[in-house]
Amino acid sequence: MDEIKRNGEGYYDPTAYEAIKRMEDTDMEEVKAGEVWEAVTGTETGLFIILKNNSRYVTVLYLTESAPSTNSFRVTLDPVMYTDCGRSSYVFPDRMIRHVTTLTVNEFKELKNGVAKALEFPQIVQVKTGAIQTTAKEPDPDFMIDLGIEKTEKRVYKSLYENLLREVIGQ
Repeated sequence: MDEIKRNGEGYYDPTAYEAIKRMEDTDMEEVKAGEVWEAVTGTETGLFIILKNNSRYVTVLYLTESAPSTNSFRVTLDPVMYTDCGRSSYVFPDRMIRHVTTLTVNEFKELKNGVAKALEFPQIVQVKTGAIQTTAKEPDPDFMIDLGIEKTEKRVYKSLYENLLREVIGQ
């Protein structure tokens, strides 16, 4: 244990020790999209909404107590917090401290749409997939008769045109 508190050159390094300890305490598999986590950035601690766990880093949105002037999204916490959907960032796993709460499915869906709008991506739309059902219709007898007449007329006009060409060209 004492070896972990020392850096590669053998000097005591509490910063590296704390980072390794936090990384061991935070299992990155547990961090999921739609969750709110407390994390350390620089010298400050703040709350973040997880957008995506990329295993080596986590894409997040920073929460503040005041609503941003653009792309604002409201999160129901105590106190109410806000984020700017267009200002994503990232946090490394060793900087994650604790899980605070999880957004509802609808809240996270609204948040993703807010991010898509802020970044000028198309809105996220859920499409139901399934087998396409078709119903085969019996051919319309009147249509078949009309088609037969058109074929006959086509043959007549073709032969008239060919005869006219033979007379003009002289073959």
